[in-house]
This record gives sequence, structure tokens and C-alpha cells, in this order.
Amino acid sequence: MQNPAPTCENPVGKWTNQLGSTLDIKKFDTTTGQISGEYFSPSGTQGDGYPLVGWINDGDGSGQNSARVISWSVRWGAYGSIASWTGTCQTIDGVGQIDGMWHLARPETDYDWDHILAGKDVFHPAK
Repeated sequence: MQNPAPTCENPVGKWTNQLGSTLDIKKFDTTTGQISGEYFSPSGTQGDGYPLVGWINDGDGSGQNSARVISWSVRWGAYGSIASWTGTCQTIDGVGQIDGMWHLARPETDYDWDHILAGKDVFHPAK
């Protein structure tokens, strides 16, 4: 039996982004908001899984537009890099969507100004 697709309310499961990377949230502690799992990226790696840790938090619902906030970090092992995403999870047209900005810090580069990269990803439940 296949697990249900992840949602913003229950984010456990696989989410994919526009580049084919997979955010696999394996645990979500509803009391503390802590998440953990693995991250797989075909971009810049061989597609192996790397551990992720992070957090989800909620507001009090008093805003005109409410979203869950989410953040996670990945340690890229022998690559030496660390990446972190911070964003929101909202249900759009009945489907969860994570919009996140990322920063990638890398120890080796050709220039002293080129150690930190930044970008944006959009994740949807994997099909």
C-alpha cells in the first residue's frame, strides 16, 4: 500500500522540485516542529541521499494569509558544502507547495567571493 502524498499539514513523504531534486521528509514531530529525512539532488552530485534536519512552525492564524514556515539544512558529505532552505508551505488548488530560498556554502572555489550561492526552489508532492 502506497503512503498518502505529503501535505502542508502532514509533510512526511517525498517532495520534488523543478530540477528533479527530492526532499524526503521521514519524520515530523508535531510537538516541536522538528523534521528530518534525506535530500537527493541530481544537480552537482551523483544523486545519493544526504541527511537533512529542519523545522516547521505555524502562526496563530490571525493574518489575512497564513502559511506554514519551513526550514531545513543538508550537509553534502565529501563535497564539503552545506545548503539551507527557508520558505513557506501553502495549499494551492488543493495541493501542497513549498516555496523556498536556498543558500549553498562551499569550501572550495576559484574566487574568495564565490563561496556562497543563492537561489529559489518550488517543491510539490512527488508523483
